[in-house]
Amino acid sequence: MCKQGSRERQVGEKMREALEVNLRDKEGERVSICSA
Repeated sequence: MCKQGSRERQVGEKMREALEVNLRDKEGERVSICSA
């Protein structure tokens, strides 16, 4: 049960990192489009 919880936390952290990278990429695209 403890291991399962830690694994779920790891998956959650990876998903959050992916979302943050996604948002950063979208912001970068918006900035490049505005400056173009």
